[in-house]
Amino acid sequence: MPTPNKGESKKDFIDRCIPILIDEGKEQDQAVAQCNGIWDQSRKDKARAMDLASFSSTLLSHTWAVLPSKLEEIIDASRLADPILKQEVFSSFFDLQDDEFRNFEVKDGIATLNLHGILTKEVDLFMMIFGGGGTSSRMLIEDFKAARDDKAVKGIFLDIDSPGGDLDATVELADLIFESRGIKPILAYTELMASAALWIGSGADHVVAANSATRIGSIGVVMVHSEISKAAEMHGEKFTVFSAGKFKAIGNEHEPLSKADKDYIQSIVDYNNSLFVEAIARNYDVSTSIVNQQMGDGKLFIGQQALDAGLANEIANREQAMDLLKSVISGIILSGVWPIWIQPKVDHNLNVILNSSSEQIEEAIKQFPEAKAVFVTTPTYNGICTDIEKISEITHHYGKTLLVDEAWGAHLKFHPELPKSGVEVGADLVLQSFHKVLSTLSQGSVLHYNSKTISFDRVKKVVSLLQTTSPSYPILASIDIARRQIVESGRKIIDKLISWSNWAREEISKLESISSFYEKDLESPYKLDPTKITINLTRLGLTGQEVDDILNREYNIQVDCSDIFGLIAILGVGTRKKDLKNLVDSLRKIDVKYKQRMIAWKLQIPSLSTEMVIIPREVVLRKDIKEVSLKKSIGSICAETLTPYPPGIPILIPGERVTSEIVEYISGLDSSGIRIVGERNEPLNKIKVVEI
Repeated sequence: MPTPNKGESKKDFIDRCIPILIDEGKEQDQAVAQCNGIWDQSRKDKARAMDLASFSSTLLSHTWAVLPSKLEEIIDASRLADPILKQEVFSSFFDLQDDEFRNFEVKDGIATLNLHGILTKEVDLFMMIFGGGGTSSRMLIEDFKAARDDKAVKGIFLDIDSPGGDLDATVELADLIFESRGIKPILAYTELMASAALWIGSGADHVVAANSATRIGSIGVVMVHSEISKAAEMHGEKFTVFSAGKFKAIGNEHEPLSKADKDYIQSIVDYNNSLFVEAIARNYDVSTSIVNQQMGDGKLFIGQQALDAGLANEIANREQAMDLLKSVISGIILSGVWPIWIQPKVDHNLNVILNSSSEQIEEAIKQFPEAKAVFVTTPTYNGICTDIEKISEITHHYGKTLLVDEAWGAHLKFHPELPKSGVEVGADLVLQSFHKVLSTLSQGSVLHYNSKTISFDRVKKVVSLLQTTSPSYPILASIDIARRQIVESGRKIIDKLISWSNWAREEISKLESISSFYEKDLESPYKLDPTKITINLTRLGLTGQEVDDILNREYNIQVDCSDIFGLIAILGVGTRKKDLKNLVDSLRKIDVKYKQRMIAWKLQIPSLSTEMVIIPREVVLRKDIKEVSLKKSIGSICAETLTPYPPGIPILIPGERVTSEIVEYISGLDSSGIRIVGERNEPLNKIKVVEI
């Protein structure tokens, strides 16, 4: 009779067992059923064989990243005095099948992996007792690697419902998930993601809270010491501990803790907590000060609170979250278009991108008459607006469709001093993110239809393919409220914002080493949305990220964006004059306190007119992809998207030819402190290319 070998997975055992039983005369169905039965029985036998007597001491010697309430349950259960009762309690959980602990389901190319209950390193009593089961990090690591490396798996869905667990079980799994970003899309879907579970789940590309009651957070660690010397004395027992080594016997249960002992144990807890905070900062790409101040010092956030704190990206049900994971490939890849990039202009004095001009767009249309549409982003993050009216005129003159990403410009139409909106100048489709500047709930966005060449019914059909059939009515209601507010009171609100922003620019420009530009500083015909304030810090000698951290840590101020050159402060309908006054006062103090040598960095981007050899969608669907060093990639066809921040423009997308200029540019980014967002972690030593 075959039996599972140590370390053998269920799949490997079943694959080995079935042929043996068939050779012994069993039918296929009988062999499958019997092999599964052998596996299940072996897991039960292993569980029953665990040493119950060592349970309590094992528990109390571990450091936990877990909800305190759950740790109390664990401790209470471990203190059952009656060994028969303890055996009955434990045994009542032993009927759980191993499938609850390991292996994963793949459906429509998505592998679903569960992290449920208490997290421990191995299958042990914790998994059998608490929360209806638990998760072994060792098994989950094996499953995650298998899913990541399985060519049939296109994305990984982490289903998390856990209060946390043993710290020893956390770090390796958390690092594995974070380091796998970019290899395949990873989405964490959760109803409870606390402590160690947050450490792990935040390593995913995207975190989705299941509902408004979802609990996320509890950043911190806890360690419990139990001292039983008095209890032993009452029973006529006295234990003497002999040890060699100053710290060898610290924390044993037979002696009370001295102050030095407590300080030593607390130092361990503090160190583990620092690892936790640093990992969360890494996963969410924020500073440790933001983690401590904004994400809660042990606090558990509920629903929208978790979104506001930056711990989750959105609230959606399971079906919506699964659909989101299936749709992570960009619109270019999904649509199968052949993109033609237009080189944006760069203002090297201001270190900002000016966007493409109307002349460049007309030249591109003439060069590529087969092009179907023009896609323009305006305003930019910095508030710089291109001549969208002229671009609309040119685009329609040549019979093309104009699509405008106006995410930061939902307010433009409502004040005569602001640049014109794409809606006003006749762009065919204009996308606006109301939630960025208006009083709309997060995710509230609007697509404006204004076309004579595109069928409205076709637009509705395409939108329905990408949009949920169960929209959030609070978000829809907030869009309608925001629309009414900006229509009825927009002029008055924006009057104040323009006045306040002009005052702030004037005050910032008086500083010795910090500056902010005006519309008059831009070359014609570019316009500036004054509600976006770009703060240049190159003369100060600190990066924008460093000043952002100072503003957070010392002045409790959060700006919208920071990069190596400076900061971007965005004014919305909820901005108050005192918010800008606090910002200006803080910058004034920083200008005096932190001045260093001027930074000589210059904003540069290589030529975007690289050869498109294969359409992006075809590259994504190919299997003949390999990884080569940057130097050896020259002349190859790129198989991933690489975007440096700043400036936030892709320098390579799937299907483009890798040039020596781009390789040289990428190689120089690391020394400048510029990060690259793509399918890997920094530093970027290698690149994925099509194997030909």
